[in-house]
Amino acid sequence: SDYTRDVDGNNLKAILAGSDLPDGTINNLFENIDGEEGYGELAQAMRESAHRILYTVLHSNAMNGITTDTRIIVLTPWWKILMNVLIVVFSILFALAMIALVLWITFGVADGILSKRKATERKD
Repeated sequence: SDYTRDVDGNNLKAILAGSDLPDGTINNLFENIDGEEGYGELAQAMRESAHRILYTVLHSNAMNGITTDTRIIVLTPWWKILMNVLIVVFSILFALAMIALVLWITFGVADGILSKRKATERKD
């Protein structure tokens, strides 16, 4: 399909003309509809459009091999579990490193180490 912009109700006209999946902006499709009578034709066109879309999906490769007895089992691959574990482990290590850095700076450990190095250098 081609991209369309809704100008002067073109998408409304397109649905009435039989377009099932308009590719474009349909933000104001119902802007001119005030809830009064006379829109049964639009409702029927939308119903028929939904019918054709569902029919297409049902008879496409998306539904091949799926029956009423089909069970869908969601599996998480091993690598995804490993990635989640690694993210948690490295996040904890990063948090501990940040806490250690803050404590090191806050309590003047850095100054103590630097002064010890300077004292050791002076002795040599």
